[in-house]
Amino acid sequence: MSKVEADSWSFKGQRNRPGMLVLTPTRELALQVEGECCKYSYKGLRSVCVYGGGNRDEQIEELRKGVDIIIATPGRLNDLQMNNFVNLKNITYLVLDEADKMLDMGFEPQIMKILLDVRPDRQTVMTSATWPRSVHRLAQSYLKEPMLVYVGTLDLVAVNSVKQNIIVTTEEEKWIHIQTFLQSLTSTDKVIVFVSRKAVADHLSSELILGNMSIESLHGDREQRDREKALENFKTGKVRILIATDLASRGLDVHDITHVYNFDFPRNIEEYVHRIGRTGRAGRTGVSITTMTRNDWRFAPELVNILQRANQHGNDKKLWEYMTEKLNLMGLSDKSPTEEETSRVEVGGVVEDGVNQAQRLFLTTFYQWLRGSRRINRKEKWKEKWKDLKEGPSSFINVFCSSVVEVKVQ
Repeated sequence: MSKVEADSWSFKGQRNRPGMLVLTPTRELALQVEGECCKYSYKGLRSVCVYGGGNRDEQIEELRKGVDIIIATPGRLNDLQMNNFVNLKNITYLVLDEADKMLDMGFEPQIMKILLDVRPDRQTVMTSATWPRSVHRLAQSYLKEPMLVYVGTLDLVAVNSVKQNIIVTTEEEKWIHIQTFLQSLTSTDKVIVFVSRKAVADHLSSELILGNMSIESLHGDREQRDREKALENFKTGKVRILIATDLASRGLDVHDITHVYNFDFPRNIEEYVHRIGRTGRAGRTGVSITTMTRNDWRFAPELVNILQRANQHGNDKKLWEYMTEKLNLMGLSDKSPTEEETSRVEVGGVVEDGVNQAQRLFLTTFYQWLRGSRRINRKEKWKEKWKDLKEGPSSFINVFCSSVVEVKVQ
């Protein structure tokens, strides 16, 4: 919303219906956006934050008083919309913040119902630090003749202000690594530790508290007041270690975070970019530490691309050595696989018989990496690579690593 638009809204004599709607995936992000909207209160603009876990009756009462701007999570807003507590007919400015995360959380049906009540001649803005296919599809579905505005590149990249460190380890050793890291922190350091599941967050928090560490945890199963208190303690520096799920990976704006520690690797590479973006903000630099185990090896090709685009090549060799080790552990050998182990596989339009499970997984991952690094743009080039890959495991690895070197040289 521009200053001119804010000025025009401030002269309204009476509020009937809201004119702006901001949808966010999480309560924490919604409350943060509301804090920014409050800066325009001197213009006479009133805003309300509508989110699950908050007092529903109070939110309804605020809406009845009349507001100019609604900041909401899709679930609670859809609830109020279906019960006729909110009227969206006058919405002229719609913001879908972190749209891909809302889709990932399963909010697309609620978003569709909300948009049915919003006037069709609205102005819509979608924001995200990444541009996955899900967001592209949403843009095509809900935007008319959209204009794409991006900073830098549309390729998946991490900010250059964050030094990325990768630790290849085992599940059993992950606990030792994080203990060593946390014990080395100084009094000025502030860190978010990302985990994959709520249960892991609770377990890790309990173990660290027993070790006399002052920490807070943030995940979806905690009461809303506890979540707000945890985040406030972290922002103010009362607590300098926050254990969180991906609930905290989007939009969390805490300028003095010095480290991001990925105890568990995220479910997709886009979430990795969002996670490490919590540090190195507002002109500062930061450090990310990510542990990878054998369960995460499928993300290695995409992760190497991220490192290369950020001009951080120090971990490339380690990752490819790890990939080689994984292939050997999976039984990828020169001997011909038995009939029970083989099947027909199609990768990149090329069909091959007699491929075992390990080879199929490797070929698929390799093909996706080559496409992502733009080494293969046409099926003919992939067919040429395929001939080399069929020669055996040593050829598999040599072609893989030589392709990495070619990309780095460019």
